[in-house]
Amino acid sequence: MRRASLWAGVVLIGFVVVTAVVSRLWSPFDPVMPVGTRLLPPGWPCVLGTDAFGRDVASRLMVGAQGCLWVGIVAVGIAALVGVPLGLLSAGLKGPASEVLLRATDVAQAFPALLLALLLAGAFGGNTVTAMIAIGLAAVPQFLRIARAGALTVLASDFVLAARACGIGRVAIARTHVLPNIAPLVGVQASVTFAMAILAEAALSYLGLGTQPPTPSWGSMLRDAQSVLFVDPLLAVWPGLAIAVAVLGFNLLGDGLRDLLDPRLREVA
Repeated sequence: MRRASLWAGVVLIGFVVVTAVVSRLWSPFDPVMPVGTRLLPPGWPCVLGTDAFGRDVASRLMVGAQGCLWVGIVAVGIAALVGVPLGLLSAGLKGPASEVLLRATDVAQAFPALLLALLLAGAFGGNTVTAMIAIGLAAVPQFLRIARAGALTVLASDFVLAARACGIGRVAIARTHVLPNIAPLVGVQASVTFAMAILAEAALSYLGLGTQPPTPSWGSMLRDAQSVLFVDPLLAVWPGLAIAVAVLGFNLLGDGLRDLLDPRLREVA
């Protein structure tokens, strides 16, 4: 039963990934070109209907899955590559240096992804790259704190003390002992951050600061559906459901990984 969450997350994420991969090779229609009458109801050949511009909704949802995954991968990569080394550095520092780094982390954590995106959009223009960088930088403090907490626990263990007594340096200890032991924690945080990145990208695209037209994205589809919400509410349901499935999948995966990898939970089971 503890693994039910993990498998449910894998199934939902697998569905999104397969959709994105298939859309790279094939989609029912061109996602940026009108294919027929505006606001067609679900049917054949447009199984989910058409939007206010006559574009096939199913094709746009499929292609939008690519951007969703790409933004999540890049944002999580930025957060992990910056946050984990800083967390290890903070765990190894002593005294005022560690305190200064922690306070700087608190200040950085006060800037949410949307605010960072607004600042970067004002300087470089709103686009997918700006959104990915903003989301990644906003998630750095979470990875830093997770890595620091895990590293402090590992550094206090007997096998690390034995390694130090043998003359092994700090970098070697971090590489061979600390990183492998905190990898499960980082993996769980990466899954949760991926879900947050999907939500943030959808919000930024809705505001016009993320993926720019005519490239399909789930957030921009929600924005386009707003003008015809009372005429065809299904246009808002489909992208909203896609976002919910992707976010739920990564959250369930994170919960499942935590239950699987946490030794305290395994002992209870």
